[in-house]
Amino acid sequence: MEFTWLLTFLLLAGVTGFAAPQPDGVRKRFEETKTKAEKGDPAAQYKLGFCYFNGVGVDSDLDETVKWFRRAADQGYAAAQYQLSVFYATDLLGAVANQPESVKWLRKAADQGYADAEYMLGLFYSRGDGVAKDATQAVKWLRKAGEQGHADAQVKLGLMYHQGAEGVSQDRVEAGKWFRKGAEQGSAEAQFNMAACYDHGEGVNHDAAEAVKWYRKAAAQGYRPAQHNLGIHYYEGKGVGRSVVEAHVAVHSLVELGSGK
Repeated sequence: MEFTWLLTFLLLAGVTGFAAPQPDGVRKRFEETKTKAEKGDPAAQYKLGFCYFNGVGVDSDLDETVKWFRRAADQGYAAAQYQLSVFYATDLLGAVANQPESVKWLRKAADQGYADAEYMLGLFYSRGDGVAKDATQAVKWLRKAGEQGHADAQVKLGLMYHQGAEGVSQDRVEAGKWFRKGAEQGSAEAQFNMAACYDHGEGVNHDAAEAVKWYRKAAAQGYRPAQHNLGIHYYEGKGVGRSVVEAHVAVHSLVELGSGK
């Protein structure tokens, strides 16, 4: 998913204001975490913020969440800085999003090498969200994240170089390099794009068998475009023995996904 911070937010959201009975063991761990946090431990402060957000060991409380994230962030705790950026990028803390505040905390985390923050800062620069649009800065931060193994950043770089988009000169070889990095980490989108590169001989030598290999990996994860292309390869016998049965299996999987079964 391109917006890693949004995924994080969605996983957390929807519980604010929720109150429920807390098991004794959970409450005890909460109190232990709170004691450490009050003594200034930034990791505990960060963890305590999540406790208040998710209502773990305590009733959920957004004000307490922000307070403890900020205390950790003020001590330079990169994960907390990133989460504050996520909060400010939405309207969760006010009537509207606060992009300047979001960018401020995002940059602090990125400057410490926090990969999710590097990725998001790269996206901000590529689109001009909260900062002036700057392709050089976008590539710089996306590359930093990608070099740390951030699969979404690797896919984004691959797409930018493949398309010659967002101020980046087209370079299919460079695109293939980044698609491969993401594919080898298991990113279905990267696997599909790596397959397409082999399928069309873009940035790599044309190799139908390699295309099928990567389509198959992406298809196994339920990636619909890969299932579609894999079915075509089986039906036409491109890079794999022709098999109407296997083509039918691939298409049937695609139909099942489309029907929600």
